[in-house]
Amino acid sequence: STGKSRVDLDEIYPWLLTHDTVKNFLKDFESMKGILWLDSLNLKGPVLQPRDWVFEARGRTENFLMTSSFLPDSLGVKQGRVEANQERLSFYDCSARILDTTLTGSGVFQGYTQGLRGVSLTLGGEVGEAGNAYLSNLIQLPEPFRLQSPLRFTGAKFSWARGGSISFAGRMTRNNGTTVDLDVTHEPEALTIKKIAVKDASSDASLSLLWSRGEFDLSFAGTLKRSSVDGLLAKNPHFTGTLEGNFEARFSLEAPLESKASGKFSIEGFQYKGKLKQPITIERAALEAAG
Repeated sequence: STGKSRVDLDEIYPWLLTHDTVKNFLKDFESMKGILWLDSLNLKGPVLQPRDWVFEARGRTENFLMTSSFLPDSLGVKQGRVEANQERLSFYDCSARILDTTLTGSGVFQGYTQGLRGVSLTLGGEVGEAGNAYLSNLIQLPEPFRLQSPLRFTGAKFSWARGGSISFAGRMTRNNGTTVDLDVTHEPEALTIKKIAVKDASSDASLSLLWSRGEFDLSFAGTLKRSSVDGLLAKNPHFTGTLEGNFEARFSLEAPLESKASGKFSIEGFQYKGKLKQPITIERAALEAAG
């Protein structure tokens, strides 16, 4: 065990990697640089057998830079508090940068020493184009719902479990003042968009979508204008007018006669081509359903 001390990672980390057992233990962490100020460290176990270590460490980082196999780019942390044991790495009140994205927040990495099992993050900041593309791909956000960059976000929560679900929820703001509340979960056999809510001077609308094993649930409420969509989505090849109403529908591919819809909506200006020879175009349409 040790009390407060200063660790220069530029010097100590390359030395640690010269020991094969330690290198294997840290295989997901390719490099670490910067200063680690240790407030406390308690460690038990054989020195050269890190898989048998039982430890607790607390401290703070300064100008920390890390490359890892589970990150798309180097992660730079200007400052932050860290806690670690053999199972979990936690960080708090960190100011960080990765790709073209600046972040502040806290998080937990589970199983980081023997194959990452899960990640839970609470973040705020600004996402650039590269960060936006990486996050959209990670949560497998459908192409029609991908957003323009940059995006400012607050109180965003991200979670990932190996072989399980990936989720993101938070409020994002575009430079033009449009706000988007997004809550998306992707599981191995289901996509759940619990909420996409858009609000600005022209629009106030919310959408939810569930796709799972041939079941398709959709709901829409409010008014959505083309100007809002153009200023929000990375691409808008389909929507050219106005959508408004309050509508819910459930479709079943296995039992189409059991599909249901209720409410009403109207749409002006919509087209879809996809792989069709000729696009489907809606100039104006209204629908009302019950049951």
